[in-house]
Amino acid sequence: MLSLNRIISFILVYFLCYFSISLIYQRSNFGIKIQRGIINYINSGFSGRFKDTRLYAQALNRKPLDCQIGKAKFQLIGADPVKGFDIRLNFVNSKRLFQRVEESILTGKPNAQVDMHNFNFSSWSSIVLPFTVLFSLWLASLTLVSFRWKSFLLSFIALTGFVILLFYFSLGYMRLSAPLLEPFDVPQWFKYILNQLFFLQSIEFSYISTLVLFVLFTFKSFKPIHIKVSGLN
Repeated sequence: MLSLNRIISFILVYFLCYFSISLIYQRSNFGIKIQRGIINYINSGFSGRFKDTRLYAQALNRKPLDCQIGKAKFQLIGADPVKGFDIRLNFVNSKRLFQRVEESILTGKPNAQVDMHNFNFSSWSSIVLPFTVLFSLWLASLTLVSFRWKSFLLSFIALTGFVILLFYFSLGYMRLSAPLLEPFDVPQWFKYILNQLFFLQSIEFSYISTLVLFVLFTFKSFKPIHIKVSGLN
């Protein structure tokens, strides 16, 4: 039987953990290091995922980013901070860049134009927030049920796969929406799915999807809930 005090404890622990992590991420060097890690992961693991396209993630901190594609070296100008976002995703048309580099070599011109398109991205709402919510829920659940390592680890593994999958879909939508890149030939039904999933994603969606995952991996730990209010028979 769950007492009202235990439920209140669950709520207090959850919000204390959630807001503590949020504050640390957004106001400390630890959060900056996580952001850099996300940028490095995107640049190393996703840069060449699309044909004739290179992806470069860049912090919105006004600092330029040096890039190289084959013989072509170029610099992306520093991006100004944008409220609600902390990363800029730059999609570069590598096929057209290679062609222009070859032309510049033949003509003796030192520079070649770079065709690209960029999108602002929030590492907090898209990546860090779901893990913050899940960790806070698990920590708060200790006030209600016994801790289970297996369920804890499996829920984080499932969330990791879910976040990566959604990020892939987001990149697909951005690639599809970039007019200066090479044509992105995918079936019409897949374009519809990309559009719907991209617009579905929001902070509210992160909360709900993470809560669903948490319930799926913990519902066996909860017996039928009967709330006992202190002072009442």
